[in-house]
Amino acid sequence: MTEFGYHILNALVTDLEPDASVKAAMNEIETNKRMRAAREERAEANKNVMIKAAEAEAESKHLQGQGIANQRDAIITGLRSSIGVGEKISPSR
Repeated sequence: MTEFGYHILNALVTDLEPDASVKAAMNEIETNKRMRAAREERAEANKNVMIKAAEAEAESKHLQGQGIANQRDAIITGLRSSIGVGEKISPSR
């Protein structure tokens, strides 16, 4: 444009259109990033489910142990009351 007396200092480019192969490569990169993030999220969710299941099983085992201990305590208490432990046992018995 200098031959016509104009000097262009800056030009604003608003609409860039890369080659189709470049677009496809960029789309594939973004797709792979999102797929990787989705796999990580699924793995984290599965991990949390497994942790919660293990915690629930541990709590269940703990409560079962307490129940068995309470049963045994009740059996011992019943046996003591039926044979009179704590009373003096006379030789005539």
